Amino acid sequence: MRCVVKKRVRIIATGGTIASKDNGNGLRPAMDAETIVNMAFFENKGETAFCQDAVSSSTFDDIRKTSGGGDIRSTNCDGAWKMSDDGSSMSCDDIQRMIRSEELCFDMDGIMSIDSSDMRPEQWNRIGEEIDRIVKADVMTDPDDTRADKEPGNAEPLKYDGIIILHGTDTMAYTAGALSAMLRNLPIPVILTGSQLPIDTEGTDAKKNLRDAVRAILTLSDRTDKYYNVYIVFGGRLIDGRYATKMDTDGFEAFRAVDRIHEENILGTDGTVEADMLSEASGTAEADIRCDRPDDDPEVKGDIVGGYSFSGVREDLKVQLVKLHPGLSSDMLSAMLSCKPDAVLFELYGAGGFPSLYDSLLPVIIEAAGKGVKVYAVSQCLYHKTDLCRYEVGRKLRATGVISLGSYSTEYALAYIMKQCGKK
Repeated sequence: MRCVVKKRVRIIATGGTIASKDNGNGLRPAMDAETIVNMAFFENKGETAFCQDAVSSSTFDDIRKTSGGGDIRSTNCDGAWKMSDDGSSMSCDDIQRMIRSEELCFDMDGIMSIDSSDMRPEQWNRIGEEIDRIVKADVMTDPDDTRADKEPGNAEPLKYDGIIILHGTDTMAYTAGALSAMLRNLPIPVILTGSQLPIDTEGTDAKKNLRDAVRAILTLSDRTDKYYNVYIVFGGRLIDGRYATKMDTDGFEAFRAVDRIHEENILGTDGTVEADMLSEASGTAEADIRCDRPDDDPEVKGDIVGGYSFSGVREDLKVQLVKLHPGLSSDMLSAMLSCKPDAVLFELYGAGGFPSLYDSLLPVIIEAAGKGVKVYAVSQCLYHKTDLCRYEVGRKLRATGVISLGSYSTEYALAYIMKQCGKK
């Protein structure tokens, strides 16, 4: 039978380190979504944290109150989150109690089990299609659904409050960028998370990241946003998928936003998602990170246009990524472009620096553009955007038709270009 719940989250597994075990030849994905979620929220054998249509929701018997009065902890929460005396915060134990009382339910699925190094546009489309299927079926007509969060007068409440994608870290930012390009004006938040260590490894960050992802879904779904984005939740941060990049091979705070106003801290004391005060501009983080298009968006120019939509990327397109470096010669660049790409994305110096004095690369770009190759640019720098009007060399690039993608991450820019070049 169906669970009667107030909050419902869909969790989709794709593999990655979070699901990996060492088979003697190194780590490889081996655990399914149900195993991962159960390990994240409790460890007693025989208990489950999922609720499929054919399975009723389970309870948690390992929730214990301490003798201190207000604080509540369970033995499997690793001391990660504490609940305040007034009961106002959202802790790991709060989520456990929500599952026990059937206020929160997880539906889980696995659509692939791969090392994220093997992620390709084909897999991006498969994940996007699954999200699209869920979103389009998100309006329920089940008369037994008595969720408290349905709108007044609406007999068809939303089925899911959010979707979590379990993903490997190496290409997580690329997938977040791709899904951000494919899924516009989402009615529910989509969050990618994973870990640097497998979930069954001592000291793993997997449990905290998954709990934070659930916590972010619950917080975001209580906001009044009409539309949401794709996000990464990792290392205590919520990051807009259009600006996320991996910055650390091993550290637990592996991901950051390339423009810091597009990330927020998930704090452990009040159960909310709060602005990360890392720069003077961070006061606008709440508006930017949710659904408003930034001014430098080359497609929407800051406006929400239309309702929800999904369209995948063309899998046969060739997009060449070129990172400038001192010594990159015109013949080297010509060799890179000899594969006849549909588009080229340059990572420029600073705000738009480009070599034009010695062995200028401009003739190669002009030649490629003349053959119909689309040329785009982002900065190699993590913070602030590409500005092709600031320097003379940048203006020379702009005059050849090079398109600046502002402050977007390289990862999102690649997927955006695939979408743009795939339009008929």
